[in-house]
Amino acid sequence: MADLVSVIIPTYNRAHLLPRAIGSVLAQTYQPMEIIVVDDGSTDDTAALLVTYGDQVKAIRQPNRGVSSARNMGLQQAQGEYITFLDSDDLWGRDKIATQVAALRSNPDMGVVYTWYITVDENGEFLRTFNPCHSGDIFKELYFNNFLVNPSIIMARRRCFWDRNTLKLQFDTNLAYGEDWKLWFQLSLSWKFCCVPKYLVCVTDHPKRVMKTGPIERILRDQSLLEDFLWNDQQAAQHLSTLGVRAKAVWPTWRGYLWFFRGERRKALAGFLQALRIDPLYWPIYTGIAQTLVGRTAVEKAIGIRSARHRLQMKDVRLMFPDIDTAHA
Repeated sequence: MADLVSVIIPTYNRAHLLPRAIGSVLAQTYQPMEIIVVDDGSTDDTAALLVTYGDQVKAIRQPNRGVSSARNMGLQQAQGEYITFLDSDDLWGRDKIATQVAALRSNPDMGVVYTWYITVDENGEFLRTFNPCHSGDIFKELYFNNFLVNPSIIMARRRCFWDRNTLKLQFDTNLAYGEDWKLWFQLSLSWKFCCVPKYLVCVTDHPKRVMKTGPIERILRDQSLLEDFLWNDQQAAQHLSTLGVRAKAVWPTWRGYLWFFRGERRKALAGFLQALRIDPLYWPIYTGIAQTLVGRTAVEKAIGIRSARHRLQMKDVRLMFPDIDTAHA
């Protein structure tokens, strides 16, 4: 259907948060929409909760196969001209869909649009703002920093995923970490991106994130698979060849930050020093070393992340995310 937006919400055992996410979709100023919730084998009250939404939500239940499989199931069912994702612990500002659809309509050469976002903790307390603003060919920026860190901020045209009746692009179910990063790379090799410079998504940052608590061996394995994909894909390798030695410094730097988040300072420093030997001018290495030695908060204060301007942004952005009424028909 022309102008239909498909909203794909994967969920697993989040019956206590899912109404807030769905409520933020039902509160959108845009129509028409279809809401596809894929219950990835939840063992809580998710199934019973979804029944109460009636035909407002298309509920699909599958055995527990992981978030990539759940998103792919949603992609298989999506009928919309535009496709967007929402994690079940996140929520949207009321104009998110309308603003992104307008951006794609105004930029017919763009395939994907993303928006600025804020993060909150599990108690709903605001943490910080994120306002990347890269457009066009974003491969280089994406490679050095996955600024598209959350699928909830993305909207794409249907043809980014579908070739007529064939689903040609999906999330990689072999990856437990970085599955979304890989998909953004694949999209960036074929499509231009644009940015909506507004805070329209609220992301929950919780202590059980994969980077902080996931099996370290699996994360390192997935990182290696992602790196191999990039260097073995012809288009990606051509991009990387233009980046010089810095392209090789990214991965040991990334591993340094991974160990830093785990509290393994010695291993973190080993990663950063390995990257330093590859490219001594790559500045994230020095930020990582400083955070490892003196702590993250001290470094953030030093570079102004918690400046008065930042606090003002946080105050303003609160107005864009009033409490969503989770009551529903």
